[in-house]
Amino acid sequence: MIPKDQILYTLIEAQKDLPVRQDRSNKSDHGRCGIIAGSDGMAGALVLCSRSAYRLGAGYVHLFSDLTPQFSIKNPEILLHPLSTKEIQTHPMSAWAIGPGLGVSQNVHEILVSLKSQNSPVVVDADAWNACVKYDLWPLPKNWVATPHSGELSRLLKVSAKEIDSHREESAIEAQKITSGTLVLKGPHTLITTDKRQSLITSGNSSLAKAGTGDVLTGMIAGLCAQGLDPEKSACLSAFIHGWMADQWIRTRDPISLMASDLIRAIPKSIRLLRQRA
Repeated sequence: MIPKDQILYTLIEAQKDLPVRQDRSNKSDHGRCGIIAGSDGMAGALVLCSRSAYRLGAGYVHLFSDLTPQFSIKNPEILLHPLSTKEIQTHPMSAWAIGPGLGVSQNVHEILVSLKSQNSPVVVDADAWNACVKYDLWPLPKNWVATPHSGELSRLLKVSAKEIDSHREESAIEAQKITSGTLVLKGPHTLITTDKRQSLITSGNSSLAKAGTGDVLTGMIAGLCAQGLDPEKSACLSAFIHGWMADQWIRTRDPISLMASDLIRAIPKSIRLLRQRA
């Protein structure tokens, strides 16, 4: 059943929400995005997340992770910090993303509790979502964004992913009442749900069913939040661009061929095309 207050998020809404950079601005005007993610065995997730935050306009991207200094040589734009609660507390950020490739541990629990004491928006993904479920960290602050797929949402609602996929709108509303904040239920036509409304993203296709595409989306949302865009709008705009890039891909390529790194490369041209259609 489609909720009566559901709205369609289309190209028109995306064009309205896309930030405009002023000619005399500098990097400090566009926010600091903190990414808490990954380990040496999952380095790809944090690279995808960090680069997509930059591509969506964040002025700085700081990565908090247990990676070797060699990482900085290969990724010079990303500012690397050790992963610890103290380090995170001493580096205030405009927005955070936490979860990709992180693992579920007591340390992750402590970091999430620490972030809840701050005022910055936080995008909760992957293992950070799993930690919230495991340690019952609900409700989240209103300016946080959670990004589960149906399998991850099933752990919260204690029903099968198949049942969630059969009742996506209702499942998202039920889950958001538990999580608070903005809930992004990823999947065919991603749903963005708050306590006021539900937005159906009108872009996207099955080419996005690949490892790493969710890490890209997380970084995109955090990158927009870091610039001061409202968390709900950041989620809607990111999900639309994410899906729109996939739609552009299958116009000339087979859906099975898309990789997450292709999305990173497609972001600049896609944003340009989005502006030109305004």
